Amino acid sequence: SCKDCHDVHSLKLKKEGNDLCLTCHIPDKYDTPDHHYHAMNTDAALCINCHMDGKLYMVNDYRRDHSFRIPRPDQSVTYSTPNACNKCHTDKSAKWASDFIVEKYGPTRADHFSDHLLKGYMDDNQEFKKVFSSKEYPEIARATAIGLYVNSPISYEDALDLTRYLNDSSILVRNQTVRAFETIGSPDFAPQIVPLLKDSVRAVRISAAHYYNVIGKSQVEHLEEFKLANQEYMTELEINSDFPAGLHQLGIYNQSIGEIDKALDFYSKAVKEDNYFNMSRINMALIYYQQGLVDKSEATYLKIIEQEPEYSYTYYMLGLLYYETNRKDKALEYLALACSKEPANANASYNYALMLQQENKNSEAINIIDKALESFPNNERLLYVKLLSEINLNQQNRAMNTCRLLLQINPTSSDYNQILKRLQQGS
Repeated sequence: SCKDCHDVHSLKLKKEGNDLCLTCHIPDKYDTPDHHYHAMNTDAALCINCHMDGKLYMVNDYRRDHSFRIPRPDQSVTYSTPNACNKCHTDKSAKWASDFIVEKYGPTRADHFSDHLLKGYMDDNQEFKKVFSSKEYPEIARATAIGLYVNSPISYEDALDLTRYLNDSSILVRNQTVRAFETIGSPDFAPQIVPLLKDSVRAVRISAAHYYNVIGKSQVEHLEEFKLANQEYMTELEINSDFPAGLHQLGIYNQSIGEIDKALDFYSKAVKEDNYFNMSRINMALIYYQQGLVDKSEATYLKIIEQEPEYSYTYYMLGLLYYETNRKDKALEYLALACSKEPANANASYNYALMLQQENKNSEAINIIDKALESFPNNERLLYVKLLSEINLNQQNRAMNTCRLLLQINPTSSDYNQILKRLQQGS
């Protein structure tokens, strides 16, 4: 816990350097070149530089990671994640660091929740289940896995199975499960959320109230427990309304209940408080478009791009706006930019590749998809677009390989089976 390293009153470290770590860990086993393979009494031999790497926040605030993890350059090789080794060895590759770890510590890495989170995010959504279903992993990791799990569509059966975590012993897991059902957006599970309105923890009660405000209150507005929890939710919104984030939440609440003018007012206030609070601008831009105020929506997106020129999502939304208003050249331009920015956006690549197909630019579409697949391997929608382009280019063998991969992902698809059969017949 915190007090193992920090004085509970001053918060200062109890000891400096490796002496602090060696309060618990055996010196002869860990504070030796046989363990860390660096020269003694150097920065490279400090435990924290391998197990508590950090990064700069707000330009000058260096914060160390308190998860105390073992460096995993093998994950860097597969998923391009950062690792402590290459933080110092900048002239070497992640493969070099991974090979060094295997040479010195053996080929086997202990199971860690990050393995499943990464594979779930990049490859197989079902990997998230391995994290949130196991109490061997930290509560915060389990809750995180649930949030990531529902970011992609899941089946009704999977959603039904998720209801069991509404009764989990972890506050974090229960709370995130309620939020997950809000993301799923189906009213079918509304009855299962009712008990959470009386949860022993206020945060969970508030999340349950928020769920019904988004999904619909008709089933519960007569219940006393909903009225009480909803009042707690309203109080939370009011208390935080002196911050831009609080104003933004008030905007989301009013938008969810159909009070669009009030929502716009709160979003505007958030931006007035903080001119760079672009979460509110993004919501405003979408509302403007829905209201038919296309020019105003476009100007709002362009303002966000001016302030955050490397953020991919805004280019993507603006590209869609241009496409839906029949400005195809602009749509192609901004979707292309969305694919070149961060974070990687599978939807942007999907839509851009489809537009390129419409322009009969199938080779370019394949290039875009291949690049996207580096970040989202085995993404079914991306692979399907690639398959269509390969068929358009009469690349029979490549199309068959892509179709077989799609069948591995979705073996029951009659469409994929029919396409593969036609390809094998050469028709």
